[in-house]
Amino acid sequence: MVMRKRDRILALLNTSRNSDCRIAISPLEGEFCNLKRKVDSYARISNAEILRLKGLAEIDNCEALIHRYQGNPFWLKRVATLIQELGIGANDLLIDDTILLPEDLKDVLQQQYDRTCEIEKQVMSLLATENQPVNVATLLQNRQISSSDLLNALQSLSRRCLIEKQESLYTLPPVLKQYIKGL
Repeated sequence: MVMRKRDRILALLNTSRNSDCRIAISPLEGEFCNLKRKVDSYARISNAEILRLKGLAEIDNCEALIHRYQGNPFWLKRVATLIQELGIGANDLLIDDTILLPEDLKDVLQQQYDRTCEIEKQVMSLLATENQPVNVATLLQNRQISSSDLLNALQSLSRRCLIEKQESLYTLPPVLKQYIKGL
């Protein structure tokens, strides 16, 4: 019974736009880690399958493309469709870290961006200008946002997977960074 529920949740995660967000389905210690490993392995398989189904099996290192789009199946499907329709060499895209933003992907990103408050937009704009992950002190040097507002915005954006936190450093995912730079 529990396995069937878990498998259904994993299947939903696998098709969700936000499959890269963390969830916990059990209060048992260690259960989250096991679930995360299982989701990651399902995601790698399905993402490679997405690229194969779109005729992009010739990519030398499909993991690089998957990583660039954070393993998000929705994003990968849109980008793979654009690559396929335009006849772009996918291996050529991997050379210079090109981030493609098809119109339907931009529409989804715009919806997510529109749901953020002004302070969150300011934080994302600040992060978009940074080439490396930054700490809170660096963000506070801007002096446009109070420390309390900044911390609340970072927490909110992190919970919605709109920013990434690596130890005590924050950054925007490459796709969002590219989108926000284009605004």
